[in-house]
Amino acid sequence: MMDFWQQTREQVRRLLNRAGVEAERATRLAQLSIEASNVRANVQRKIADLGGLARKLVQDGAITHADLVAVITEIEALEARVKELEEQIAATKAGPTRSE
Repeated sequence: MMDFWQQTREQVRRLLNRAGVEAERATRLAQLSIEASNVRANVQRKIADLGGLARKLVQDGAITHADLVAVITEIEALEARVKELEEQIAATKAGPTRSE
């Protein structure tokens, strides 16, 4: 009878140990995933910074490159469209005027 309880305690101890190891592994994976996500976000911010710098240099005439000019032209067209849409949003929020 003592062997049975001893074996049961040993099995429980092994299961708990394995569960602890798996919990530590899951925690480490979560930490690494979060760190990787943060680093990717930093990379994207730096790419955006680089794009902003390149745009300013092109606009200031410090550098010229047809590909950069083409992308900047597209960005400016998109920004103009955003401005139009924002004006439409503001007008729609304001509602109809009394003269209408």
